[in-house]
Amino acid sequence: MKDKFFAIAYHGTKKDCVEKILKEINFKLNQGDKFLGQGFYLWRDSYERAFLWKGTEGNIRKEEKAVIYAKIEEDKEKTLNFTSFNWNKEKDLLRIYNDYFSKKIYFGEFIDMLIENDLEINLVLIADLRKTPNIISVDKFKFAYTDIQICLKNKNCIKELEEIS
Repeated sequence: MKDKFFAIAYHGTKKDCVEKILKEINFKLNQGDKFLGQGFYLWRDSYERAFLWKGTEGNIRKEEKAVIYAKIEEDKEKTLNFTSFNWNKEKDLLRIYNDYFSKKIYFGEFIDMLIENDLEINLVLIADLRKTPNIISVDKFKFAYTDIQICLKNKNCIKELEEIS
């Protein structure tokens, strides 16, 4: 169990897309994406962030919104977790990207290229720093947290998937 990654995550979508997503997720969506590449995007532990999703065509009215719950489990070896202090191959991949690819392709395209060349990666996690981290003061200490984005590259790590709103 210590070599596994577990997460609860949420995907914001339109109500009329839920059935299609639950039946078969299109992991080729977001091809050429600059952020984490193609795949199925979720927010870790953040139903609220998924519900606030605005969609690609602009704002979605509240009554049109839906949230899909996902329980995820995967071997750490098949996970790129840029939110953990216990990095595995992440530092090496960042170094390779920085030294050889950063001026040629976006990071998401780099990850997709690695997968196309048989590096087994089923999910990628990264902190969303486009939004200012929240600061919580406890006694004399300050703690920061921000939303974590997960990009699933295939269905292998999905243990549960259901609509919850």
